[in-house]
Amino acid sequence: MSVLIQEGRPDHLPIRTCTTVDLTAVRQLAARDVLAGESPATVELFGRDHGDTDDVYALPGASPGEIRGAIRLSVRQFDGAGLIPWLHANEDFEVATHLLAFARERLGRRTLLAFTSPATSFGVPGLPVECRPATARALAWSGFAPYGVQQYLLRHLDAPVPPSTGAAPIARVTTPQAFEGWRLTVADDGTWVTASALLSRPDPGSGTAALLHLSVIPPHRRSGVGRRLLEQCLRVAADAGARRVATVIDPHNEAGSRLLTSQGFDHVTALAVHRRLP
Repeated sequence: MSVLIQEGRPDHLPIRTCTTVDLTAVRQLAARDVLAGESPATVELFGRDHGDTDDVYALPGASPGEIRGAIRLSVRQFDGAGLIPWLHANEDFEVATHLLAFARERLGRRTLLAFTSPATSFGVPGLPVECRPATARALAWSGFAPYGVQQYLLRHLDAPVPPSTGAAPIARVTTPQAFEGWRLTVADDGTWVTASALLSRPDPGSGTAALLHLSVIPPHRRSGVGRRLLEQCLRVAADAGARRVATVIDPHNEAGSRLLTSQGFDHVTALAVHRRLP
């Protein structure tokens, strides 16, 4: 599919390099697509200094200053894959498909990966598929398929944490070096770790803490240890001022999903990087 990108051809939806004049409009587009539990301030849009627009392209609208869509493109150095870190089109299917056609022409014949930029403040990439159905449909129409899917769940802390059956907190809480958050460890005899969790401090913009890891070694599963550890994570987050806790989980991890659901986590969306082969 050929895409015309000449200036001054509104009937062909001209796409041009983003300029500093466009930054406010592009940020407004991106803000409409922010994932539940996240803050627009956590969304990575531009280059190293958050103002580099060399690889960002915009689709102007009819009105002065209007931007109908924007897309970022790059090439990964180690394998030559073309990257589309993000695309924002106000959930307009035609605009999204046009931007994707432009990306395919601009990047050339190579493997393309779309939505590689973090969708969360804790670094998880992917398109929020259920939250952005028009963009997901545009990707499918353009030959992309989901490639690496995780489920994004959110637990609001205005709801009470279910009471623990344990008389005391089950885990030891420490603050690892070079990490903004806490490690919680459970040891059966004080030395042998049977379960652990990693919890980030709340993001200042959104008030969301991230549950980055929770695991129980096989001999201690189905003993209630995981549930009590998760309860303690929620209390630590609440005590730190978090308004919610977010996490991601493999969609095939049924036991983990049941545990999270039992403690008040709600499924928000699947996060999926998308791939198009040459």
